[in-house]
Amino acid sequence: MAATNPTRSIRQYEHPSAFDMSAADLLNRLSALPPATDVPYLTVTLDWQIAGGQPGRRDDLELKRSQTRNVDPSGGSNRPSLTQVEQELRRLIEEQGPRGEIRESLEKDRDKITEWLRTKLDPSAQGAFIVANAKHGVFEATGLALPLKTRVRLAPTPQLYRLVRMIEDHPTYAVLVVDQANAELSFITRGQRAESVELTSSLYPRHQQTGAFNQRRYQNRANERVEAFARDICDQVARAVRETGVETLVLMGSEVMMTTIERAMGDDLKALIAKRIRTETPVEEHRKIELTLPIAARAELDAEAAVVSDLAERLGEGSGAATGTADTLRALQNGQVDELVMLDTFREPGWADYSLHLFGVGDIPAEHPVGGDIANIHPVDLRHEMIRLALASGSHIDVIHSEGIDGEARTVAATKLDDMGDVGAILRYTT
Repeated sequence: MAATNPTRSIRQYEHPSAFDMSAADLLNRLSALPPATDVPYLTVTLDWQIAGGQPGRRDDLELKRSQTRNVDPSGGSNRPSLTQVEQELRRLIEEQGPRGEIRESLEKDRDKITEWLRTKLDPSAQGAFIVANAKHGVFEATGLALPLKTRVRLAPTPQLYRLVRMIEDHPTYAVLVVDQANAELSFITRGQRAESVELTSSLYPRHQQTGAFNQRRYQNRANERVEAFARDICDQVARAVRETGVETLVLMGSEVMMTTIERAMGDDLKALIAKRIRTETPVEEHRKIELTLPIAARAELDAEAAVVSDLAERLGEGSGAATGTADTLRALQNGQVDELVMLDTFREPGWADYSLHLFGVGDIPAEHPVGGDIANIHPVDLRHEMIRLALASGSHIDVIHSEGIDGEARTVAATKLDDMGDVGAILRYTT
């Protein structure tokens, strides 16, 4: 019967990013770079939003694309971060003295970075992440759909914390928009639609006959068709979320259709629903993202609370966890960490001897701890170094928010992790 075959078409789409590479791909490439103690890496993060306007929207559309990136008609910059970065690069270069390998490398990096920002970064970007080292032939850069804080850092390894936090704070989630004629499942990744699946109903039966009997028969068949279409939708959604590993689903549509969809869902799929949003009209893509990003953020806070509770439980059992800077760092050096859990306010100085894969907490020691060359020990920011070690060993990373959404009070998860030393790890194995 036609009512049991209610779906006319199913189409899958990929929505390529306008940016050079995905943030996750860039992170994998950067975490594999070897430490450089002779000429350090330059890491630049940017809030690339337009000053006094809406990012990605321009009035001077008659200009060529390369001319609309970051300069206004008066010759100044309408991206405040560009000026800030140029000033910071000038300061770093001047600190190196009149000559030397580091200065020479930085000058080349500065020229390449400013050229890339002015001529190659897509104007729709709201953020950017760059790692450069001309001496070692490294230049990795990508635009982002979300802004980062504007910072310039020089260190023996790329400073990856901010990129990791952006990725971890904005996991992919799904939005299902439904009515009786169509359904669209969209996967949103860091403020952009990455993939989608569209289902179109056959709209059988057509309402052609009149009379009370025919009206009842038509209504019965129409109800059957809607329920069968809902089952098709749920089958496609369940398959897609299994394949992607998505754990958050937002449902949008009319009250009647959302209720029908939920009746057709299995328990596993229904458990993923973070919120229902009632709408009787089509929702534009940008509006869909605006409405659902806060919901996804709330779901991420709930997931963080579960991770910290798991860490505390494992610690209470006396095995399978490490907490505090020293113990967590030791576990990272040994490759034991399955999941690194770090509070977003974590700050700790440390040191590294990259030649011996040796790391420590605090200031550089007066003598080498294992009898090596003290000249090989360099000061490091342990927040970045622990992130790098975790990535190098394939560990998952959770950065825990110290505050709730929109300035809400300190989260319970943050208080628990603070009591454990601001950082900890769920271990693959114990020694």
